[in-house]
Amino acid sequence: MLDPHFISVYNELNIFCLIILAIIGLGTRIESSDNATARSHTRAILATCAFIVTDALWFTMNSGYLPGSAFSLMTLKSLYFLSTTFMCYCWFICFERRQGITDEKIGSSKLYVPSLVAIHLVLLVANAFFGFFFRYDGLTYVRGPLFLGQYILSYGYVLLCSAMALKRAIADEHFSERERHIALALFPVPPAICGVIQYFAPFLPCACCGMTISALVMYLNSLTQLVSRDALTGLNNRRQMVRDIENALSPRLEPGTLWVIMGDLDRFKQINDRHGHTVGDRALEICGRALKRAVRCAPGRASIYRYGGDEFVMLVPNATESDIENLCTAIRSCLDAECAQDDGDLVLGMSLGYACNTPASTARSLLKSADAAMYVNKQSRHAQA
Repeated sequence: MLDPHFISVYNELNIFCLIILAIIGLGTRIESSDNATARSHTRAILATCAFIVTDALWFTMNSGYLPGSAFSLMTLKSLYFLSTTFMCYCWFICFERRQGITDEKIGSSKLYVPSLVAIHLVLLVANAFFGFFFRYDGLTYVRGPLFLGQYILSYGYVLLCSAMALKRAIADEHFSERERHIALALFPVPPAICGVIQYFAPFLPCACCGMTISALVMYLNSLTQLVSRDALTGLNNRRQMVRDIENALSPRLEPGTLWVIMGDLDRFKQINDRHGHTVGDRALEICGRALKRAVRCAPGRASIYRYGGDEFVMLVPNATESDIENLCTAIRSCLDAECAQDDGDLVLGMSLGYACNTPASTARSLLKSADAAMYVNKQSRHAQA
């Protein structure tokens, strides 16, 4: 029997992880505006809690601190491995939701993805008779020849989603969401490191701590997104824009290399007055999608922001005026394309103006210059209409 103090510390760590997960789960339910995403995240949190509880119960019983038989130990250990696979499956669905993948887009994966859970369940039942994963000689736990296969079955879900998130981060069409996809792609790193440690030191609760750390990092990342993102368009908001421009305007920045493009939807007030605010919101969403498509034409790593109302800003570093002119043309072309794909009757136009940094530039002066240029462009467009 292990030292009772060691068992107490083991369970205290598990209880601490459960408390952290409960706080994360409650916070997600309160703060999320997307019910489907919140539900998938709550399921993942509950599945992680089940994973931790079964691990703690098995460890306590296996250590002789709680009475148990070979049958009860075998059952608890099987539930632990099954809960591990189910937990990773729930995180897979949560990842897909957070990356904007709906039920319709998930499609056939709804059929084959849960099959790994069913396969693992069947194998665990067979393992009770053949012991290829693990077995008990009396009350002694013994790993089987295929023990490592359970980790492949379980964590394959998270590794698959990590690879998919990384692929989306690299893809051009997800350029503006790259940071969010990279954050999701890095989710498996703490569990993977802790899982390797626990594989060689099974009496340390590393896997539970690793999953809790990843869940906490993911939650903190979502809070950052919440305060820096515009809820309607998914673009960066005004607060994030000011912060990014101020950070970009470093003393070492060469004049004429940082550009701010400001855009304003033409006759947006008329759209709201004639069709209502629901259609107006749709127009803003269309514009947001168009800007996300157009950013692929930027020469460097451009950022997009919703400045407020129907005004948008794009921050473009390491560009020339010719690059900016081409980007403005791309913005209008993408806006036309998005309107055509929307299957609605909206025809949207955008007035654009831009300005570049000078040695005396501040965030406020740069935005003011771009706004003045946009106003001149708007007057010109209205005169030609």
